[in-house]
Amino acid sequence: MQQNRTSPFNIGIIGVVTMGIILIAGILRFVNWLTPPVDPPLLVQADGMVRIVDLADTRLSTAFKNLLPKETFGGSVRIIGLYPNGASNLTKNSISVVYEREGWRMMQVDLIPNTTLVDTLGPLNNYQQDLVLLPGGREAKMVNIKLFLDCLKANTKDGIGSCDFTRVLVFEIEPNLIGRITVDGDKVTDGELIEIARAMVKSIDEVKAQ
Repeated sequence: MQQNRTSPFNIGIIGVVTMGIILIAGILRFVNWLTPPVDPPLLVQADGMVRIVDLADTRLSTAFKNLLPKETFGGSVRIIGLYPNGASNLTKNSISVVYEREGWRMMQVDLIPNTTLVDTLGPLNNYQQDLVLLPGGREAKMVNIKLFLDCLKANTKDGIGSCDFTRVLVFEIEPNLIGRITVDGDKVTDGELIEIARAMVKSIDEVKAQ
């Protein structure tokens, strides 16, 4: 009765392939070790975008600062993006403000000029939109865009973690100026989200009344 024997040649091939796999894995680990960790960008990237990290920056107008929410439930400004040329879902001269809290992205506030509530809500038409009333008879729409969360911890000591956006509140601040607040994960409750929007429009009304 014949016995199956593995050819020495085949054994050699298997050994070479195994060593090759180990070598490639070692090279990849070494490359990853040499490559410094980075955090994903918090803002939409676009040509001409200007990043600002300090509210005292002279490129920020007093009118813009008056639009920022006075109530943020412990959140602070992490980074601001100016979009003179616009970007995806942002018209020209839009401004995006990312807020952080306890080492995580909390929310993003977008100020979108020269557009309407209907146009801004257009990309969200496939989701249920719930009506919310704000001061001055303004209408807002609350939209739930994601139920399940994917989160990423910061890769660097100076970075912050972030989760998927889950909810959006879109509202008219003034004619042709739309506010859009997008919530990171479960960092902001529905009640807090509405209160932040109310504080924004109330602040504008107070400035106008002066």
